[in-house]
Amino acid sequence: MSLSGHRTLTAAAWAGLWVIAAWVGIAAAERGATEQYHQVRWCEAHHGITEVALDDGTRVDCLTDTYAIEFDFARKWAEAVGQAAHYAAMTGHAPGVVLILEGPDDLRFVDRILSATRDHLGDWRFWFIWEEREKP
Repeated sequence: MSLSGHRTLTAAAWAGLWVIAAWVGIAAAERGATEQYHQVRWCEAHHGITEVALDDGTRVDCLTDTYAIEFDFARKWAEAVGQAAHYAAMTGHAPGVVLILEGPDDLRFVDRILSATRDHLGDWRFWFIWEEREKP
């Protein structure tokens, strides 16, 4: 089912997503860039600190004044949600995820992350980096 045909999210949730997307914008990136490449550039642009060590030995990818943010490629969205939730609990910051999208097929993962967090969407923030790769 396409994103526009998704019926489990409320109109307010979709409106919120588009507001966030409009505010942040969808960044275009160099093809083949690593997660760390995006993490460093994005975090610096948002006045965050990268690789913040926590008491339990884990590291927040980017910690801003408000958000504890995990970066990952879209196919690893579930792992990103779990890590961001953990970082938020450890830091007292709101959870955030930056998903790196590598092509139109990755839009299904945007749908999944929003569906999984819809009951707590007010607490979560998502940003998306578009890195379309050529098919081999």
